[in-house]
Amino acid sequence: MEYVSRYVTFPTKEEAEKVIDALLEAHLIACANLSSEVTSYYRWEGKREQAFEYGAIMKTTADKQRQAIALITQMHSYECPCVVVWPIIDGQLHYLEWIKHETSLP
Repeated sequence: MEYVSRYVTFPTKEEAEKVIDALLEAHLIACANLSSEVTSYYRWEGKREQAFEYGAIMKTTADKQRQAIALITQMHSYECPCVVVWPIIDGQLHYLEWIKHETSLP
């Protein structure tokens, strides 16, 4: 089983919590870590932008990532949300087994 972390940014803490709750309820993630407000710098439609956002790191299994990305995209208020996935190449075995268990529940 392959494990992954997903990083997603949100415009508000409330939106982040709503999406995280939906992902947990659907067993598409085992857990999420929500950061305090961060400043994001980027270009959008040819213009330099700066925004305050909340970042979330979510742990899950690779087989759940397409479903999770679809739900995030559906619920997210951004036209083009930051949703990226990083492989977890190793970790504490008991923790990885917990991720597997939590994401395999109906």
